[in-house]
Amino acid sequence: MLGLKSRHPHIYKIILRTLVGSSVVSNFVLQSDSPYFFYESPYSPYGGSGLFDSLTEKDASSLLHFFCSPEWTSESLAWNINIELAKLLAKRGLLVKDKAERLIQFHYERETCFSGACFLRLAYLGTDIRFEDLCLELLEKSAEDSRDGIFIACASLGTPKIKLGLERFFQRIHNGVVEELPDETAAFSYFRSLFQKG
Repeated sequence: MLGLKSRHPHIYKIILRTLVGSSVVSNFVLQSDSPYFFYESPYSPYGGSGLFDSLTEKDASSLLHFFCSPEWTSESLAWNINIELAKLLAKRGLLVKDKAERLIQFHYERETCFSGACFLRLAYLGTDIRFEDLCLELLEKSAEDSRDGIFIACASLGTPKIKLGLERFFQRIHNGVVEELPDETAAFSYFRSLFQKG
């Protein structure tokens, strides 16, 4: 099967150029012809600074159109790049507003928001406070291993209502009502720190 470099050379070049130019990515490895990299950096998987923050509007739009297209799957790129794309969608998703909202509406109506890789695209809900209630609804419905996009959306919104909903959600995890994954311990620490600041 052809990799990203062969099928989407423009996307490949944007990601590679960003990695090479990053001041916090200490090293990365190209696996096959898809960018795959390991790095130690201050980036949180849920919010804050991100790998793609300094992209031009043109490059950000290109990445987000790819991320919201049928061409993208969670196997298209390394997981850490997928997470960074989801964070970019929460921050600059208005560049692909119509496309992202149609996609989420389609999956919401069919109750497939957490199937396949759609759950990462739910990060788009962090672009507008009007999605506050939907974020909390989907947080409650989320599968144990499909919460990343919703966590990113919640971090982006950061409203008092979101804060309260997250506190209740993590309390239910603590009480054993909701199943917890190891990564959600990190999520709890991140959100506790975030809301203590604000």
